[in-house]
Amino acid sequence: MPHLAQQYGHTLKRHLSSERPQYRGISLPPAGMVFAEKPTIISTLLGSCVAVTLYCRSRKMGAMCHALLPVCRPEICACSKHKHEYRSIECSIEEMLSLFAARGIFPKDLEAKIFGGATILDFGHDTHYGVGRKNVDRAAEILDNAGLHAKSSHVGGESGRRLYFVSDVGDVFLRRIEPQSFTSQKR
Repeated sequence: MPHLAQQYGHTLKRHLSSERPQYRGISLPPAGMVFAEKPTIISTLLGSCVAVTLYCRSRKMGAMCHALLPVCRPEICACSKHKHEYRSIECSIEEMLSLFAARGIFPKDLEAKIFGGATILDFGHDTHYGVGRKNVDRAAEILDNAGLHAKSSHVGGESGRRLYFVSDVGDVFLRRIEPQSFTSQKR
């Protein structure tokens, strides 16, 4: 992963140095979720989808999801209640919190961050409250209900985002992807 250090400078390079534990890299697809108990760099590409990261500082563990929809609809969602796919932010956050709880880690021990929710596709609908905004609002609501408030966020706008989440320190490195670049990358 040396190319990451070139793109993101010395901070990420510090995470990748030979003095630190070896990191494994995981590319998180849409409707996916990763729970990392070992040092991992999780990357994903977002448009209107939302990624939420949860991090436990005392145990150096983290999780990240990439959800497409704000709410679980059984006819299209295949979360753990259905088939272990995390299309909705609702099911994704619930599953991450459950995995932390199984290890004795509860919301008071976690830091949350929210990313994504851009207005990438224009179908002529209200762009101020499209699926991206609904995803962000639902993620914040679910975190609030669990007693978590996002420590930071980078949401909305018209640009996609490339994220790298360093699971054992909770850092997220983000690069905006302009709409024309995002469209050509998705082809």
